[in-house]
Amino acid sequence: MQSGTKVSLFLSPQLPLKLFSLYFCEEGQLLLIKPLIIMKKYPLPYYAVIFTSIRTEGDNGYADVSRQMMDLARQQEGFLGVESARQELGITVSYWASLEAIEAWKNNNMHQIARQKGREIWYRSFRVRIAKVEREYGFREDLL
Repeated sequence: MQSGTKVSLFLSPQLPLKLFSLYFCEEGQLLLIKPLIIMKKYPLPYYAVIFTSIRTEGDNGYADVSRQMMDLARQQEGFLGVESARQELGITVSYWASLEAIEAWKNNNMHQIARQKGREIWYRSFRVRIAKVEREYGFREDLL
């Protein structure tokens, strides 16, 4: 794997573990191993916030703030889970019980500071989309 590459999928902690995400530092050393799974099904309808982004070069404190925001989001009322993957294009989908929960997260003071740093330091471009999930289906093959 190329140094500095991050491939990840974050979900609710109560789910069974099957795959793992590997985090590498710029020198290529393994820093962290996290479980990878596909989000469990939640009662319909719920909402998805789809954040697509292209990063700037270097970490510039991004990894630490990203972990802090993930921990903070998990504490928010109405937060259901999040999935994320990054190569050149990053895609993060967070799942919420209501539009009010999404608005509360958007207005969280710490999240507002992180979003401003994103505009100033971490992202070349990004787009946020909010969608109502009314139906879902899937397939799961045990890989391990």
